[in-house]
Amino acid sequence: MTERIYLHVGHGKTGSSYLQSCLALSIKNLRAYGIMYPLSSRDLERATSGLVTSGNIYPDAQSVEGVVELLDGDDGKSLLLSSEALFRTLFRNVLTEIRGSYPRAEISVLLFLRNPLSNAASSFQEFVKQGKTDKGFSSFLEKFQKPLEVANFLEACRLHAVNLTVYNFSAHKDRLRTIFCDWLRVPDGTLEESKISRVNRSLTPAEIVLMQHMRSTLGPKNAAVLGKALCQRAPNVRSEPPTAPRAELETFLARMVPQTERVHQLLGKSIYTAEELTPYLRETEPLLSFTEEQIKIIAQVTSSLLRSAQAARMQLAREAEDGHAT
Repeated sequence: MTERIYLHVGHGKTGSSYLQSCLALSIKNLRAYGIMYPLSSRDLERATSGLVTSGNIYPDAQSVEGVVELLDGDDGKSLLLSSEALFRTLFRNVLTEIRGSYPRAEISVLLFLRNPLSNAASSFQEFVKQGKTDKGFSSFLEKFQKPLEVANFLEACRLHAVNLTVYNFSAHKDRLRTIFCDWLRVPDGTLEESKISRVNRSLTPAEIVLMQHMRSTLGPKNAAVLGKALCQRAPNVRSEPPTAPRAELETFLARMVPQTERVHQLLGKSIYTAEELTPYLRETEPLLSFTEEQIKIIAQVTSSLLRSAQAARMQLAREAEDGHAT
């Protein structure tokens, strides 16, 4: 009988892909402590290879019942679910479904948050990687409000009476596995280290510029194909944070103050920490360069996209000819 539900909810850019890779490698270890982490064979292969997954539940498309089916009747004392999407959807419908399936289970939630400027920089790089924007970092800063979303999540946790644990990724990014084990109440070391030292790396300045032009010329989907290929096939390329003028960075941090203070009020303690502007300060235009490895990937992906586009055009031409023939 399942006595406890563990929900790791992210949020974005707080090491979730890394932790999910560790979890995939540790399914047997966790089962020894009565914790079930159900994972499809496809996601198991991706996660253990160091590729990005969305954890083991997809709240926008898959119900909790669909995840439970992966257990094959192997019902442990605890069920562990991990997905950044839960940060958005937990109180929309997922929590109701979980409580419907496990009415007596205790529900524990683990949330990692991240200092605003660091989070905004990494999120911007992720948006560019996925072909979601061709705007600059300055525009992204103007719309960023993750601490406000965190405050709303904390208020919902209080309203729905779930056991919540919160850590600042910025202060503990070297201790993620230890923190996760403490939260699960299992010995430190139960989670295996990911085989890939850097899971879901960020883009370099040159890759960002390339991706922005790819999106505006070839479209978001094609840009996303290239972005994912660069980060998956060359995981050890060193990225650098995006930059902006000092005045814009200072304006951003000032706008974050009431949002972070609201989070501190809800938690009853300070958790966000001061950030240094220097890594994000634009003093000169960055020198854009690619390694030979990156250039090879760009050439391969671009060639593949062009062949696919040509094949699609030829197919449309054949269909048009067949239509005229009839």
